[in-house]
Amino acid sequence: MIHDQNRNIVLLYNTETYTIVDANNLILPSISGEEKYYQELWNCFYHTIGIKERKNSHLRMQFMPKKYWQDLVEKL
Repeated sequence: MIHDQNRNIVLLYNTETYTIVDANNLILPSISGEEKYYQELWNCFYHTIGIKERKNSHLRMQFMPKKYWQDLVEKL
């Protein structure tokens, strides 16, 4: 599933066909415990391998604009 927030549409794909639907009546499920576990696991991995002395926020912004940071799991 891909949600285009600007156009308020959703692309649904089931490995064979895709459908584009209006997202006005879209109800997203809450994040499951398993998903939260994997997000915490990713955060732990991300912060463990990161080298504090080599952190380069300017370069990071070039590869991932700040407007998308809200959607990242790792808290930058």
